[in-house]
Amino acid sequence: LHLLRQDSVSWNVTYPTFNTPKDEFSPIYFNRGLIFTSNRDLKWGITKTFGWNETPFTDLYLLSDTATITTTKPDNYFYDTTYLVATKAKIQQLPKTLNDNKVLGNITYPKTVAYLHLIGDSTNIELLDKELNTSLHDGPMSVSSDMKTIFYNRNNYRTSDEGKKNEGIYKLNMFSAKYVGGRWYDIKPFPYNSLEYSTAHPALTHDGNTLYFVSDMPGGFGGKDLYYSLKEGDSWSKPVNMGNLINTEGDESFPFVALDGTFYFSSTGHPGLGGLDLFKVILKDHAPASAIMNLGYPVNSSKDDFGFITDVKNSSGYFSSNRFGSDDIFKFNYAPIHIRLEGKIVTAYVGGSKIAVPNAKVQLTFGSKIVTVQSDNIGNYAFDLIINTDYKLQADKEGFTGPAIATVTTNGITRSTTLKKDLELFMPPVIAVVPPPAPKEDCATLSKELKVENIFYDLDKFFIRKDAIPAMTKLLEIMKAYPKVTVQVKSHTDSRASVKYNEVLSNNRAKAAINWLVERGISRSRFSAEYFGKRKLVNGCGDNVDCSEDKHQLNRRSEFYLFLNGKNMTIDCGL
Repeated sequence: LHLLRQDSVSWNVTYPTFNTPKDEFSPIYFNRGLIFTSNRDLKWGITKTFGWNETPFTDLYLLSDTATITTTKPDNYFYDTTYLVATKAKIQQLPKTLNDNKVLGNITYPKTVAYLHLIGDSTNIELLDKELNTSLHDGPMSVSSDMKTIFYNRNNYRTSDEGKKNEGIYKLNMFSAKYVGGRWYDIKPFPYNSLEYSTAHPALTHDGNTLYFVSDMPGGFGGKDLYYSLKEGDSWSKPVNMGNLINTEGDESFPFVALDGTFYFSSTGHPGLGGLDLFKVILKDHAPASAIMNLGYPVNSSKDDFGFITDVKNSSGYFSSNRFGSDDIFKFNYAPIHIRLEGKIVTAYVGGSKIAVPNAKVQLTFGSKIVTVQSDNIGNYAFDLIINTDYKLQADKEGFTGPAIATVTTNGITRSTTLKKDLELFMPPVIAVVPPPAPKEDCATLSKELKVENIFYDLDKFFIRKDAIPAMTKLLEIMKAYPKVTVQVKSHTDSRASVKYNEVLSNNRAKAAINWLVERGISRSRFSAEYFGKRKLVNGCGDNVDCSEDKHQLNRRSEFYLFLNGKNMTIDCGL
């Protein structure tokens, strides 16, 4: 339930005042306005009614300009979270309501006709032409992007056999029509309509080459499944079931394809808040290419939520719901909140100042998920966060004590923002080498104390390896114990690669060794560096010489020459 409320602050849902006590649902964009399905009372006075519940049959209506729509905030019932109960994925037994049985199941034509009188209607809403509206159920509709082709639903009474007509049972099937010059013509049945099952809720893709719809035809996974058909010249291919990743043992219905290709639909079988819930998924070759996501509260409720459409920017649109009793159309605005977490991984420097720690591992944990990044060369890191979520943040790096740990929460955030959080790593204490009192600076004394082994590198790399840490640590201790000692770093490569490339590589190796010591408190002024590339090999493994990797390894090295009072202790004392 928490996950289904997680993005609720990004949605603003309002209630259009053109709704009536009857049913309005499944709007589509048409020119500047909307076409929607309704069983509202006709403004000129009477209409036929649906036999089993004495409500009028549905027709298609045109609202000419969405700019004229006025809205109000839904009443407190809608925002009362005590009505929200998450449900498991299962078949849900729903009562007979107008949006499912009337639209998807068998329709019984009444043998007696009742009449209802005018309640009232919006002035900018009018009934579509009689070419589309019949005496039985009509709608919902889908329209092509050029507004010239439509698919819509109507009860298939014209093709019903006499026995069916006597029983008064008609299936809901799809029909297409052309729209030119303000008129509807060339009405044709979908080639795969049937007297034995319904085909309903058409949804055309933006290019008009794919038609998605719902049907209870045999061979599905549940009561009602989603199918697609591909355009083949002037006809359509045989319908294909969208598979059991989308279709469940419950009912899937009311598809819609946004301009960016996102596929929206309603389902009683996927986990939700109850009844029909709205979901979205990215499709590739008509199959899910992403996780199926519940749109969550406040778009979904414990009632039926369906008939979703969105504008080209996915920032506003409409959906249908019977959360107030009858089917109504709701308007939404969607402004996703973007929350970013940024910070720096640092460590204490001599004197108390902080210096950056590059290439540290930074982990963000929320629930059972872990996201890992690496700090950049100046210690910075960043994550994108989800609203209404608690996080654990930690950083670690070899050679430091850790990890450094912090907590971050996005609970209560209601607008896009950037959070800041720095983490500090600590260097392990270094056991200082205490020089003997009044140390002698002769070779006999210092040759034992100032001896530092070479360090070695991986092929084509310059980072300080684990096996180099003892030698580097000893050099660090020497330079702290003997503040007058200066060091010349001479770095080399093996013979592989060009002269120019190896000179750059050996220069980087010398810099890496010096930086390691500087990061631990030694002044950069106490170092100098020379780089030789492959000019000073310690063996005969030159160009085009077949040598073992062990022999090449001996050439990939940094040597340390220690100077004291102007004297090269490494050479003069044979260190």
